[in-house]
Amino acid sequence: MLLLLYFCLLGRADVYVAPGSTPIEAVFRTSSLVCTCLVESVNDDASSGPLDVKGRSVTHHDVTAQVEVRDIFKSDESSIGKMAVRYAFDEQQKMRVAGSHLFLQRGQTVLLFLAQNAVGSYEFADPFVGATRFSSLPAHERGSGLEKLQQVMILVVKNSSGPDQLSALRVLLGFDHVTDETVLAVTPLTQSADADVALTAIAVQLRTKSLKSLERLQTYLEIYKSNAEPLALFVIGPELREISDPEALDVLESLSASRFRSIRSGAMDGVRKIRDPKSVSFLIGRLDDADSDIRYTALITLAETTGKSEGDFAPSMYLFEQKPQYYLGLWKRWWADEGRQLYPAPNHP
Repeated sequence: MLLLLYFCLLGRADVYVAPGSTPIEAVFRTSSLVCTCLVESVNDDASSGPLDVKGRSVTHHDVTAQVEVRDIFKSDESSIGKMAVRYAFDEQQKMRVAGSHLFLQRGQTVLLFLAQNAVGSYEFADPFVGATRFSSLPAHERGSGLEKLQQVMILVVKNSSGPDQLSALRVLLGFDHVTDETVLAVTPLTQSADADVALTAIAVQLRTKSLKSLERLQTYLEIYKSNAEPLALFVIGPELREISDPEALDVLESLSASRFRSIRSGAMDGVRKIRDPKSVSFLIGRLDDADSDIRYTALITLAETTGKSEGDFAPSMYLFEQKPQYYLGLWKRWWADEGRQLYPAPNHP
């Protein structure tokens, strides 16, 4: 699901910064080398002419970067000092071919996810998360693997600011599982005046699917007045649909009215996942939502929650789109005739 964010964000910003859009743990497993490196030199080869990429003719040239390894998180070799990283550069788009806008430059410190090729050099293991730029990264002598990588990102979160801090948060957001130490480290940043930082920190905490992290999101969005949509919101939406704690129902119902579509949609999917009869009156109200997708989610959740999941009370999305007022009207009449008595609205304090 998160991989779809690549395509949702193509027109919004550099793809490589899409937070959490590639699961770090999955890319780590497929990489033969994960390391912190200093880029010592970058050599552009002569233009290699057109290259077909998904039906598009791309004029490109090959790039060879010489890098010095500073710290290793995963390696198939016992010792690596310096090596070559090769990739193709799209001359029209000024980006890596079929990848992100981030390319390597001399003097950069980068976190690299690499795969060894047949000629003994390396290429990016993933077109989007292959390289993440930092001004500096601390070496961490203890541990290895994903645990060590998470520890280094925690150090950056605690001791850095600006772009490095945000980059570390975005790496952490790509983890399927975050430690208690990570949650504690990002907590102060959930109050940041920088919406990108605050919402990315909250998104990291939402990996735990805790009610506290959900309430923190609700509180932040209540005071967030800007219409700008930080990229973290596009990761938070899918996180919300994975919430299954009945105690989170009130918060999810509240978030379903958010002015941000990704939050509305994710919160409604979360309500659907819980399927609590206490939501029936709330769902009836959502049948009049301005968003057609929200109206359908409300309708199908009503069907699943009340056991009326066959026939006209539970149309497919295709059928619903053909005559929405007919299907919505069925539920409104059911509510007026009997549903109100069967599922009275809960008394909230």
